Amino acid sequence: MKPVILAAAGVIALAGGAIAGTMLSSKGEPPTDMSAAMEQKTAHPDKPMHFEYVKFNSQFVVPLQTEGRVTALLVANLLLEVPEGSTEAAVIREPRVRDEFLKILFNMAAEGAFAEDLFAPEIQTELRGRLLTAARSILGNQINAVLISDFLKQDR
Repeated sequence: MKPVILAAAGVIALAGGAIAGTMLSSKGEPPTDMSAAMEQKTAHPDKPMHFEYVKFNSQFVVPLQTEGRVTALLVANLLLEVPEGSTEAAVIREPRVRDEFLKILFNMAAEGAFAEDLFAPEIQTELRGRLLTAARSILGNQINAVLISDFLKQDR
């Protein structure tokens, strides 16, 4: 008789723990049915843990001028970090993203940002911030980061 009582107590404790876990995960409100629980999960998706990388078809080449003459070329390879499954949306909008990135690179070159030390942390931070803002203005939250894979200055 004692083993039956212990088994019943174990089952009751297990069921109580499952119910408590469900209530805590739904912020104290027990879901009325399974579809309500799934709806709540999709309303607050978790941050994606897996990313894909979209490489642009060609390099970004920006002429650097001094006194109206091209004195160097800036060459950059950039990548977009997107949540898994969002690659197609980024590839479809690549021409718009590329155009915005070139505008930013040309503006920073005209401002003289790349005239001295283009690897200075403040220049790199500003560049990454501007590129990320531009990418998000086109693709929304499908962009996690803009990565610089190659960045060099070729003097003429």
